[in-house]
Amino acid sequence: MQKINKVLLLAGLVFFCSSAYSQESTAQKQATTITEQDIPIKCTQVINLGFDAGPVAVDSKGNIYTTGGKGIKVYDKLGQLEFDFGLNDSVYVNKVYGKEMCGIGGIDIDEKDNIYISNAALVTVEVFTTAGEFKKKISFPPPPGKGMWAAEDIAVDSATIYTIAYGEANIYIFTPDGLLLKRWNKPKEEEKDGSFGAISSIATDRYSSHKQKRIYVGAYSSGRVYVFDKNRRLLFTFGNRGANLGEFLDINGIDVDSEGNIYVLDGAYGACSVFNTDGKFLYQFGHKGEMAKTLYFSKGIFIDKNDKIYIGNGARNNILVWEKVKK
Repeated sequence: MQKINKVLLLAGLVFFCSSAYSQESTAQKQATTITEQDIPIKCTQVINLGFDAGPVAVDSKGNIYTTGGKGIKVYDKLGQLEFDFGLNDSVYVNKVYGKEMCGIGGIDIDEKDNIYISNAALVTVEVFTTAGEFKKKISFPPPPGKGMWAAEDIAVDSATIYTIAYGEANIYIFTPDGLLLKRWNKPKEEEKDGSFGAISSIATDRYSSHKQKRIYVGAYSSGRVYVFDKNRRLLFTFGNRGANLGEFLDINGIDVDSEGNIYVLDGAYGACSVFNTDGKFLYQFGHKGEMAKTLYFSKGIFIDKNDKIYIGNGARNNILVWEKVKK
């Protein structure tokens, strides 16, 4: 009997390992079936930063804003560093690591080029001009229950600020003046327990030409993207946790182009997946090419008014710029 149990245990381990390998192999085979010619966009620019790349945003003039050190670094459209500026409340001592840190959870820019920065460390939103001049600070109210860990990704439209409270699974909705409108944590029609679960990314339709005006929320725990209308009514979801095409291991950013196509960045898998306005998978990019153009622990995606795609390319220490191929 003991020998039989050992044999069954060994067989189980072999089956588990082969299943994991099969899933990875399937993902690789699916990825290789999409050739460079099939992908309707290409990487046209690599901006080397010299430090770990985080969230990124772009103003109406093409200036690029990203995290750097204890604040924000600003590059022109050619990728040349122009200046940097620190947050109004920028430094805190991390109790775990015992050192000074500045955590920036997200960056977004409104129609008037005001820059909104989610200060993860101090759980605030700070607003600046494009010149780096401080305008105001929005503080989160005391959280319910066990409390929040940090302020993470942020999305801004003409009338609303959406900020994720990481660890609390809530989205805080403010007016541009900093008035709290809603602590939102229930997609209602979707989850049986009435909560999002672990969420990491949020985006809105920032283009006036796109009339749908939706809200997109990425849940890295389930590998799903929730799509809501502006009244926070759930329209549909797509994606699952996994390594196959159309699935996600770690959602690290979401944005939408002028045609309503949805871009979902997967930092763990190292690719960006594109879906149409109904959530149907179209193609994937970023997993091929030379080392400098390969996505690696990326965090943060921003699509500008010309549909240029900017990705903060994490451990590659660069920002990649992608453009649609002209036919």
